[in-house]
Amino acid sequence: MDKDLEIALKETEFMDGLIIEGNHFKVTQFLSLREHLLDSIDRCKKYSQDAKRWRALLSSQRIRIMGSAGIGSSKYQHVGLEIWSAFLDAPPDESEHGQTVLTEYADMIIKANLEG
Repeated sequence: MDKDLEIALKETEFMDGLIIEGNHFKVTQFLSLREHLLDSIDRCKKYSQDAKRWRALLSSQRIRIMGSAGIGSSKYQHVGLEIWSAFLDAPPDESEHGQTVLTEYADMIIKANLEG
């Protein structure tokens, strides 16, 4: 094996994980797989953070819908709202309604993006 490649692999701590076929190392395939896996991990971290943000938004103590149009029934969606992180006297049904409208809004945006 090329000495520089061996040093680089040791530095990345993947020398022990090389795939061996006969007496030849499949270095190119291994490095490609490693890069793909690292990219996948980065995407999962981003999706996880997005999910945490969405859950934090929906767990707000008050989500008051001030107006909406087209929710769940058209490609055009509009929502006007107030969101409070702390609101002790918020009527429970008001926030439940707000959560429902926000979720329907997000679902329609996802559907519209998928349909192009």
